[in-house]
Parts: sequence; structure tokens; C-alpha cells
Amino acid sequence: MEIQNSVVWTIGPDDIGERQMEIDSRMAKTAVATGKVFARLYHFTPPCISLGHFQRDDEIDADRCWKHGIDITRRPTGGRAVLHKGDLVYSIAVPLSQSDQQNSRGLFHVGIYNRVSDALLHGMHILRIRAGSTGNAYREIDPDSRMPRSRLCFSTSTQHEVQIDGRKLVGGAQHKYKDVVLQHGSILTSDEHLLLADLLPGISNAERDRLRNSLKKQTISLVEAGYKGDEAELISAMEKGFEQKFGKLERLSNEEFLRQLTPVHSERLVEA
Repeated sequence: MEIQNSVVWTIGPDDIGERQMEIDSRMAKTAVATGKVFARLYHFTPPCISLGHFQRDDEIDADRCWKHGIDITRRPTGGRAVLHKGDLVYSIAVPLSQSDQQNSRGLFHVGIYNRVSDALLHGMHILRIRAGSTGNAYREIDPDSRMPRSRLCFSTSTQHEVQIDGRKLVGGAQHKYKDVVLQHGSILTSDEHLLLADLLPGISNAERDRLRNSLKKQTISLVEAGYKGDEAELISAMEKGFEQKFGKLERLSNEEFLRQLTPVHSERLVEA
């Protein structure tokens, strides 16, 4: 398969969690079929918790989510729970060439993760946000705490994630199939993700407060980082970053983008 140096790109559509994950899975299938990179930026409407592919349903309190008007869905990618409220989400499906397949290991493709991080960093630097990368570091908040932090994406910093002064700005999750990598990420635009501490089952209010404070110390939003621009400016900067690292963007309307995607019930992706 010939991998093309261009990206089929759209902004949106904003939709419910299940629908968003369906679109992203179709992006991955279409990337395999066409040899093209597919990517987009979007929001969850209404706000939504996305669980990692292997997480248990009972790690989130569904009743509390319902009371807050928050949807729940499951990502095809790995990782941990993310509250998509006050964020901008990216997703990207990158087809793998034969050399890519040979150079990747296990179920994670470090090279593509690094390219995405570099794209995000390029966009942040355009906005004069002094973001950097975690490099090869791995860190978990409150290592001596008994908090249920293992359920939360933003409770850890893994390799090559975007951060400011050690505080996580963008979380990411990936699934490497045999012929394609699908990756999602959440760019924190506000502190609304901290509400996630109130949506976990089986912990006291005091424990929720401690977890919220820990998340606050280990994460940072664009607003807290001093960003004064609007979302249109943020999107424009991210587009420039992805174009620099993945190739020229073929910008499409939502309708044109969705028409290019493989049907929902097409053949399943082959696991690595």
C-alpha cells in the first residue's frame, strides 16, 4: 500500500460519544483502504466520559454522570477515563507501511505518538504557549496515595506527552492495529476536567477533594497557561502543526468527510 503525504481533514462534527467513536473507527478502516491519513478536531456534545478500551464500566458512577448531564462511551483506543468537558479533542488515523510495521513494537507505535506530540507542540508554540514534552519519562500523581488514580488518564504522564512545567496539557490514547494506528487526544482548554473526581464510585467526599487537588497540581489548561485567544485561533494553530508533521491538509466539510469514510458495518480491523 502506498502511503500518501497528505491528510484528509475536518473540524467536527460535534456529537454524542457513541457516534464520535463510530466515526473514529471508520476513519481507521478508511485509512487502511486508501493509504491516506484521516484526522479531525471535535467536541463531545453533550459532555462525555470516554473509557479506555479495556476499562471496566463500574470504574465510573453512571448515576452521578446522569445527574451532571454527562454521557459515557468507550474508546477503541487504550488508556484511562477522560472527561471531555472544556476540551478540544483530536483524532488521527495513520496507515502503516511495511517499514512502519517492522519498526513498531507490541500494541503501541512510539514513532506516530511522537509525531502527533510534535504536531501539537508546533501548534502550541505558534500560540506562544511554552509547552514541552515529557520525553521518555513516566510519572504518576501522589505515588504514596491510595486514590483510585489508575482510572484517570490525566493522573499520569507517559512518554512524549505535551506538558507545561511538568503539568499535563494534552492526554492521548492509541490503538495499533495490523495496518493502521488510531490515536485520540484531549487538549485541556479549561479546568472543567476536574469534575471527573466527582464521578468516581465508592470514595468519600474527602477523597474526592484530595483527588481533585492532585489532578489540579498535575494538569494545566490553556486558560491557566495564559492563553487569551479564541477557539478559532487554537484550531488554526493545530492545523498548522498537523500539516507540518503529516502533510498537506485536504480540508473537507463534515458532510464531505463522512461521505469518504468506510461504512459502519464494514469488515473489522485486523489486530496487530
